[in-house]
Amino acid sequence: MLSRFFLPFSFIISALIYCPLYANEFYIKTGAAHNQTEYDEVDLGVNLNRESGKANSFMLELGYQTRLWQISVSMAPQKGRLDYLGQTQSGIQKSTKSDISRNHYTLRLRRLISSDKLDWYVLGGLASVKVNRDIRSQADVSGLYEVYNFTTFQLGTEFQLPITDKNKLKFDLLFESALDGEMTVEFKNNQFDIGRVELTNFLSAKLGAEFIHEYSRSVNLSLGVGYKQEFIGKSKEASLYRLGRPAGQFYQPKREYKEISLLAAIKYSF
Repeated sequence: MLSRFFLPFSFIISALIYCPLYANEFYIKTGAAHNQTEYDEVDLGVNLNRESGKANSFMLELGYQTRLWQISVSMAPQKGRLDYLGQTQSGIQKSTKSDISRNHYTLRLRRLISSDKLDWYVLGGLASVKVNRDIRSQADVSGLYEVYNFTTFQLGTEFQLPITDKNKLKFDLLFESALDGEMTVEFKNNQFDIGRVELTNFLSAKLGAEFIHEYSRSVNLSLGVGYKQEFIGKSKEASLYRLGRPAGQFYQPKREYKEISLLAAIKYSF
């Protein structure tokens, strides 16, 4: 999925490396985050299920920057075991656990717009988003294994405000929308074949704040907080099959995701 946009960014990297701007440097940034997450699936105003709990994530970013431009590639895997509260088709409440993993791979380009009293940037990018959702079976209820895949477009803005010579605050706002997507579902009781449904209605918004300390000329330390909200719209109906034969219809209900995160990171420039 990422191959479709790796090639254009390789040309941009080459152009930046040879551009006649000062302060050209490569950097690597890594960090870890603790996240409080909540998933809700809603249909016709009824909350079908809720998953909530804590998840931990790791991030790694490699980039190249000049005075005006920055280009980066990053990954941010996240894993957690959440409390699941849902209901059967007959409306009986059931609780179990679900294992969630999220993988976010991003190519991003940032441009400095103004540097008067603060630095103002605009940024855009492309990303591959994959979410694995493993709902555990109970004695009388079969679980599900779902995989969500999206290719997304990102657009955002960033502000950096100096406090002292070595400290600054960074604020950013990022929007994300799907170019294409799908969800596959595996029924653990093997009652149906693996189902697939297209998902194109994906929107995400993230607001972040970060305190950055220049530990040395090449090392920056940072602490940050973030809030993210994600929305997947109700899909169209798709066919279900049993041993290759039609066996009904299914769809993905509207799905909402909220996340509050605390991040610590270190950046090394060379």
